[in-house]
Amino acid sequence: MKGASLIEPICENSLWLQPPMAHGMTSAVLGGGRPEVALRTLDALLGEGGEEQDESASVMLLAMFDGASRGAVDAGLVRAAARRHYELQLARNNHRKAAVAAYNLGNHLRCAGECEEALAWFDAAANSDPQYLDRSYLHRERANCSFELGDFSRAADEFEEAIKLGDDFPWLPLLFSDALTGCGRYLESAAQCQLAIDLPDPLGAAARMANRANMRAAELFGEVQHRVTDVSFELGWESEPSEVDGALEQDATIAFAWLLKARRAEDPLEDLICAAVFSRYDPAVLAAASYQALVGGDEIKAHDLITLGRRHGGHLFIEDLRNLCAESQTEDLYPLACSMFDDAEAEANVPTLIRVLSEEAT
Repeated sequence: MKGASLIEPICENSLWLQPPMAHGMTSAVLGGGRPEVALRTLDALLGEGGEEQDESASVMLLAMFDGASRGAVDAGLVRAAARRHYELQLARNNHRKAAVAAYNLGNHLRCAGECEEALAWFDAAANSDPQYLDRSYLHRERANCSFELGDFSRAADEFEEAIKLGDDFPWLPLLFSDALTGCGRYLESAAQCQLAIDLPDPLGAAARMANRANMRAAELFGEVQHRVTDVSFELGWESEPSEVDGALEQDATIAFAWLLKARRAEDPLEDLICAAVFSRYDPAVLAAASYQALVGGDEIKAHDLITLGRRHGGHLFIEDLRNLCAESQTEDLYPLACSMFDDAEAEANVPTLIRVLSEEAT
């Protein structure tokens, strides 16, 4: 094979063992189908014990973690080498490098979905070098693993610590909210949801709320925890803003409460889309959101919302939209809505509301 033959000069050149070259060259060796060369070289580096050799081994392992995720090298062998690297650093009293080795192995395991073992290695990083506890990303990763393992209390504590340390990961308030909901701290969870809504980040906080409600809550928390109150039945169209806010503090996924917020909002589109998600794509609510996008001149969101309306409501949806245009004396918008409705493919390329919320307005 031509690709394999090109690897031979690399294998014979010791320059690839120097830290600046090790990652790219290891990737090339793995890509050329020679994982045994990379593993043999890594084993030799680990045995030599010099500072440059340790650095090269660490860099090689990062490339081999990536290779293992692609099936280019046996993951079990790479993980065994990574554990040996960690143990050697501890034996040499090089606690900083041991912590780095443990963290990198933990990160690889988390990406592979092996959260229990990953969490143990993240803890090992902190135990090897207590200064790692000052790094917000360690707490975020430990929180993610704890959350996936169902330990919502620890996840909440770790997310909170990451925030205190200044972690600016854009989804962090919503992830923290998930964990708070999981351990029954509902009012605090709602506060984090509101914080997420207020953050000026391009991904769209309301989209993340929709994602949380649709994909996380039902799957991980169950109906008893997810629906903590029947407060939505106590709300009416004349409810005061404070009553609406109070309802959302108890359950941030009440569709009717989002509709009430939309009635009073200067720009109600995001509230309407949240209501559409939490009402399981009710045609009338989708029509209201589509109408608002049309009125605001946002044809991108309007098109995708109308596509969703066709998929979930059909002609009931377009009739609701026609009535809204007629009642508001904006009949000129209806032909555009009909054109989008006719162009939409009901069974193909249906957008998600996550994408709708994150799109730029025209």
